[in-house]
Amino acid sequence: MAPAVLLLLGLTAYPFGYAIYISLHTWKVTRPARPFIGFDNFRELLFDDERFINSIEQTLIIASSALALEFLFGLGMALLFWTAYQRVRWVATGILVPMMIAPVVVGFTARMAFNNSFGFLNQILSLLWPGDVNIQWLSDPTLAPLVIILADTWQWGPFMFLILLAGLLATEGDQLEAAVVDGAKGFRLFWNVVLPSIKPILLIALVLRGLDLLRTFDLVALATRGGPGISSETITFYIYNLSFKFFDLGMGAAAALLMLGGLSIVVFFAVRSVVRAAR
Repeated sequence: MAPAVLLLLGLTAYPFGYAIYISLHTWKVTRPARPFIGFDNFRELLFDDERFINSIEQTLIIASSALALEFLFGLGMALLFWTAYQRVRWVATGILVPMMIAPVVVGFTARMAFNNSFGFLNQILSLLWPGDVNIQWLSDPTLAPLVIILADTWQWGPFMFLILLAGLLATEGDQLEAAVVDGAKGFRLFWNVVLPSIKPILLIALVLRGLDLLRTFDLVALATRGGPGISSETITFYIYNLSFKFFDLGMGAAAALLMLGGLSIVVFFAVRSVVRAAR
């Protein structure tokens, strides 16, 4: 087992320790001197760097909005296909196609679709809406995050649908029949019987997608590039800019470690919720 352990340590422990070491220094590629500054990089990010705070806010807004849309889409489609799955399962297979596409392709496609000059989304809206639709998707600071949200929902909404449909198909038939005999139907049947039975699966789906959304990079880098300005700059894209655009590896490492600490807290509470729901 020694080679495998050494490989694992080389790929995880050493980079992690080196990142901590870099974060405690002024480590800029353009400067040969790299003095030790302690926790100044962390203090500057948390208290003096408005762009870092903005990236956290944008990450939370984009992640929560996309997660809500993906959940609603997945739950709605899962309920729609639940009773008729055997007859229309070929349609369900078609819905899963977007999640098989590489995120790089989705990012480029989103940039072309929402382009202000020749994007095909405005052209489609012009056919459906009276007049010439010319929405400035990528130039409006309010609409740019929406591009990422819609693109991510299109790609990963089917993932939520797949997991929730599996949970619904595994719901015990006897329990549903007993509830119907007792007079439960419609929303009451769903709220009191179906939803509690799929709660563990529901939490797992939300946790998996939520964690993945918090580290979204591909769509931001390829669709909006964090713009206009910094209106759609997520924390991962800001870390990338710090390290490879501004060449400040010390600040980039500190920001990455702060992100790791925040995600660790989220994972702790998420796993605890899943374990409690499964009991």
